[in-house]
Amino acid sequence: MRSSISNFKERLRLPRLFFRKPSREEQIHGGPPLEFERPIPTAPWRGIAVVVTIVVIVATAAWELYCRSLGYAPTLNDNEDLWTMRRRIVEPESLVIIGDSRAWFDVDLDEFQKGLGKRPIQLAMAGSTVLPALADLAEDKNFHGTIICSVVPHLFFAPPGSPPMDRAEKGIKRFH
Repeated sequence: MRSSISNFKERLRLPRLFFRKPSREEQIHGGPPLEFERPIPTAPWRGIAVVVTIVVIVATAAWELYCRSLGYAPTLNDNEDLWTMRRRIVEPESLVIIGDSRAWFDVDLDEFQKGLGKRPIQLAMAGSTVLPALADLAEDKNFHGTIICSVVPHLFFAPPGSPPMDRAEKGIKRFH
């Protein structure tokens, strides 16, 4: 009785390359045959590259338009540079909002402007303490406007050298 694996080559119809004896050079050096060449099929590669590029651009633009239709919009990174830019436009009679991420994300500046008649300047920084910004505004001889301060106890009393304190102090150092 023949076993099911005795006619393995015939059943799979694998090319002879997989079952031939290696040559002397192949036995010495190992690996694939020395004359191995992989032919690259002739195809319109330039056209394929152009089509793929166009498809990627169209897909990215479609995704961007879809996200915009849902109400998403590009934003700026909240870093020391942005804080410094906003701090430079503080005028003597400005309305300034300082604090942590609650003041940064939960305050609607448009509603403030509708209700108070002037737009507040947002100086809150996510994950930072308010003390350095409050001290900086208090020491500013030109500023005598209104400060709205958001206080989260464990961030407000952050010890010197802690990440919330460092984040806030970086903006102050960058400004001066």
